[in-house]
Amino acid sequence: MARAFEKPLTGRKVLLIFCGFFGIILGANIIMMVFAAISYDGVQEDDAYRKGRDYNDVLAAAAAQDALGWQVEFDQKMGGMILQRQVFARFLDDRGQPLDDLDVRATFFSPIEEEHDTSLGLANLGAGRYEGIITVPRAGRWELRISAVRGDAQIFHQRKEVFIAP
Repeated sequence: MARAFEKPLTGRKVLLIFCGFFGIILGANIIMMVFAAISYDGVQEDDAYRKGRDYNDVLAAAAAQDALGWQVEFDQKMGGMILQRQVFARFLDDRGQPLDDLDVRATFFSPIEEEHDTSLGLANLGAGRYEGIITVPRAGRWELRISAVRGDAQIFHQRKEVFIAP
């Protein structure tokens, strides 16, 4: 039984409801796009344009590193506390002899927050082994970067993704 005071649903009302619904959705999307654009530009590397332009130099350095024939193992495990990590690396030359004359550095690189990047020089324990203990600022996904320098030139660089559980 229809009530006498109800107004019929006309084409004009349907159009207003349709336009209002999609207007709200469009407005919300525009607001989210503006906040996304002003809050994070997506560039974390310093001088990203130059690094991209000089990518052939990166490929040449990788080929030179491969030509060394080094056998390198590195990883991390939990130290005494949850966010404390023990980083260890082992460097052998192309004949399997230990490399003990390196300056080795480990960096926990955050893919989203540059201010959380944390570095540590690893101590030489002999027989090509290097170790250190570092505390990361938060749990989550990290990139563990190992670099080794002999003299003035960087001669080894490698990275590995790690996940630190909370």
